[in-house]
Amino acid sequence: GEILWSQTMASEGTTTESAPLPERPNRTRPLFQVYGSADFYVAIGPSPNASGNQRAFVPAYTLREFYCVERDKLAWALA
Repeated sequence: GEILWSQTMASEGTTTESAPLPERPNRTRPLFQVYGSADFYVAIGPSPNASGNQRAFVPAYTLREFYCVERDKLAWALA
């Protein structure tokens, strides 16, 4: 697939961009790809909260991909 945007986040927070709307019928489902140097949690949604209950754990130095839907954002918080 194609990379539409990227964002490096040095501190906990939520992405400024959101998952794109489909522009072509054959575009693959959007996803977020994350990687960090410390254990952290991620949450994905229209108003994600990585400190809440609906989150996923990502171990340090592990590349993870999370599928999402259009207009979703990603939030992260240290574990």
